[in-house]
Amino acid sequence: MRAFLKPIILVMAVNYATAFNFTSDDFDETSHHINHNSISTASSDNEKPKDDVQKIPQDEFSKSITPPPPVPTAPKFSFYRDSVNLEEELKKPDEQLVDVDELAKKIYWVHSFKVMKLDNPEWSFSNKSRIHPQSVASVIKLPVVNAALKQIKEGMISPRKKLKVVADNIQSYDGEPVGQAYTVTNAIHATLYRSSNTCPNLLAEEMGGLMATRTNLHELGYTSTGYNYLSAKKRTITPVFKVGSTADDLAKSVYDFYHTYRHVQNPNRRDSAWHAFTKTKYKINVPGAYNTGGKIGTNSISSTYAGIYRIDQTDYIIVTLIDRRSFNMKYKGRINATNGDKALEEANAIIVETILKASQKSLSKGY
Repeated sequence: MRAFLKPIILVMAVNYATAFNFTSDDFDETSHHINHNSISTASSDNEKPKDDVQKIPQDEFSKSITPPPPVPTAPKFSFYRDSVNLEEELKKPDEQLVDVDELAKKIYWVHSFKVMKLDNPEWSFSNKSRIHPQSVASVIKLPVVNAALKQIKEGMISPRKKLKVVADNIQSYDGEPVGQAYTVTNAIHATLYRSSNTCPNLLAEEMGGLMATRTNLHELGYTSTGYNYLSAKKRTITPVFKVGSTADDLAKSVYDFYHTYRHVQNPNRRDSAWHAFTKTKYKINVPGAYNTGGKIGTNSISSTYAGIYRIDQTDYIIVTLIDRRSFNMKYKGRINATNGDKALEEANAIIVETILKASQKSLSKGY
């Protein structure tokens, strides 16, 4: 029996030894997971010939490689979300070149001001007061002229229509006698050229009165601007609005006048609004700038100027607003045409000087 079992046991032992005969190769990573010899490095890219790279059998590759997760259709965030739009930035004034706070300290007697490029309103800087100005004096007439020119353009007013001066609408030093008539065109010219107080009253009446004029001004975007009949009219009609505006509204009125409403008329005519604006008797001229035109206003509580200056071959709109409270920080007494003009000239000279320095810095930096 033992002789019979011994050969059988011997055969089985040989088979089991063969089945569990492991070598070191059986514990190594399979070469087709990562071929370290095929990884490019700065020092090995040119050292390993292409023949050394092991080829992976297609059937094994397809079974062993796990496909990557799907790529999201849209990123959850963008590194460029807060990037700067260079074109838009170039339209704005360089904050480092124009220090508005420092400028405001230099012209501390100015209530508020605004400066912007005539051909690029987005390039602007301003200093605003939290207190609404008491008055802007006769500069209020420019928005009224814009409203009248708009109605001429739309056919609501005839430029040839005659407006008659009546007793309660006369201004003694304007020189208009009762019964004198102006065409709408002539009334607009007189309003800007010699700053007539009677003529803007006539225009406001032609546009439907104070409420209608106020609505027209707001439709033009001058939402902080109100108009009352001037001078003699106040003695017979109770004012319902303050005669006032802001530096922002007045700067917009100059921009609108230049780009839109002066073209309602032939600007080359001597009776046009553009002729009156550029040839006005009253300008604030300062060194370093050419005053193209503007509108000045002075009364006992305000001295204001809104005009166009050419500075270093660039046109700027400059609005300077001085009221009685700010005026008394530098000067004493009531505002009048003499000291009001002087205060405006001093302020605008400093503003022009600031723009010139900013322009020179801009050129030196290659902007």
